[in-house]
Order: sequence, then C-alpha cells, then structure tokens
Amino acid sequence: MAETAESMVHEFSARQIRDLLSLAAGSGDEREWLVEVADRDLMESLLSEMCGTNVESAAGLIDSVCSPDSPVEVLIAAKDLAKSLAAKVEEGARLGAVTLLYHLSIASALAYHGQNISSTARRIVRRRTG
Repeated sequence: MAETAESMVHEFSARQIRDLLSLAAGSGDEREWLVEVADRDLMESLLSEMCGTNVESAAGLIDSVCSPDSPVEVLIAAKDLAKSLAAKVEEGARLGAVTLLYHLSIASALAYHGQNISSTARRIVRRRTG
C-alpha cells in the first residue's frame, strides 16, 4: 500500500495539496491562514518561535515530516508536538503552522508507511468494530 500511496502523493500539485489541507482545517477564516502558512519560510519562522529553537531546527522538523525516510515514530512525535503547540495558540498563522505540521505528519505516515497515526481515526474504527 505504501508504494501505491506514495506514487499517488507525487501526482498531486502543490495547489491540490494546499486545497486538501484547507478543507481538512475547515472553512471560512481558517482557510486564509492555512494558505498563508503554506509559505515554508513563514512556517519555519513560526514553528521556530513557538518551539523556542532556531529556524534551522524548525526546517529540520519540516524536512523530517515530509521525508519518506522518516520512521513512523518521528512522525508520531511531530504530530504530538503539533497537538501540544495547538493547545497553546488560539488563532491566526501560528495555529495554521501547527495545523499544517499535524496534517503533514498524518499524511506522511499514511502515504509513505501505509499507517494511520491519527488517534481520532483509531477511535472511530474501535467504535465500529468493538
């Protein structure tokens, strides 16, 4: 499954991925800040500021989340980091940056490893099967 998903991911344009992530984040005002954060330099800066690290560390985090070579454990850690950061911000571009990091982590795990790391999806499956 990972090979099929990976080949499908490479067929999407940047605009299609941005639109899918915008839909995942909701509608209305949220769409604007998510599109704004699609600017990698801005995302690196915002993540660096929120994590208290330098921009290079934030760039490494984004690279890790987008790399097919990153282990699932790294993607889970990035997703969990995004969730903890999201709890500390209320709106705007910072929330967009952590939301994007969160969704990129989940998408990478699914596309590159064929694993769903979303706890929400696991709860839904448990309810249906249990």
